[in-house]
Amino acid sequence: MGSSKGDSYRKDLFDKLTAAGAKVEYLGSQKSGSFSQNSHEGWIGFEIDKISQKADDPKALGAKPNLVLLLAGTNDIAHSQRNGAPQRLQKLAEKITTRVPGVVLIVGTLPPFAAKYMPSGQGGDSAPWINEFNTAASKIAKSMAEKGAKVAMADLSAVKLGDLQDGIHPNDGGYRKMSAGWFKAIEEVAAKGWLKGSS
Repeated sequence: MGSSKGDSYRKDLFDKLTAAGAKVEYLGSQKSGSFSQNSHEGWIGFEIDKISQKADDPKALGAKPNLVLLLAGTNDIAHSQRNGAPQRLQKLAEKITTRVPGVVLIVGTLPPFAAKYMPSGQGGDSAPWINEFNTAASKIAKSMAEKGAKVAMADLSAVKLGDLQDGIHPNDGGYRKMSAGWFKAIEEVAAKGWLKGSS
């Protein structure tokens, strides 16, 4: 959503990774975008629990990905499901790392979204809610990593309200910023030797 060609951050990230010498194959039961490697497992409007249900699809985790990029939680906040969202994120992260032993999981921080998407009666500024969720997500990732899971965070905070096409989904420029955040995080986990074939 918000991407003029349906590429989201994926084509720009693909180009960055392949330019850096990585061999990339996108996996997933969905297809969208203007490039050949356009498979993904993104679901518009889904809260964390619904994403977790989709993760049971054999075309998702059953494909045994080497790397999973997870951006989830915005819809929980926007749909009045803020309470318990970090705990649901942790359960999903644990599902991913359990179902695919050795997988690298990178969790993205949530960008803010426009006041019009805030739940009725909950205040007009999403930033405090987003910041609270991101702080909790970072603690979850750190805790899981300390226990041996290959879990890291991607800082997507460069995406601002002005980078959103409709106040909640990034425009092309916003997706390019998101791509840069994912790429940096992938470089960091590759430097740790987490990714297959990396050193």
